[in-house]
Amino acid sequence: MRKKKILYQLTVEDFQNVAEEILERPLTAQELNAVSEKVADTLPWYDLISNAVMELIPSTETPADTQTDTGTETND
Repeated sequence: MRKKKILYQLTVEDFQNVAEEILERPLTAQELNAVSEKVADTLPWYDLISNAVMELIPSTETPADTQTDTGTETND
């Protein structure tokens, strides 16, 4: 997969659909700009991706994580 491929995006239509549901009217250009900037500044994208990775992808343990200390060997 290309590194620069867009995996998720919000469109003007997405913003306008939400605004019309809440305000019963579309956003003006100025309102749309302000709302989109607020979303971009506050969207916790790292946490969303991290949570999805931790929930869906099993972690792999390193050999150091799986070793247990059994103490000193003794001969009887």
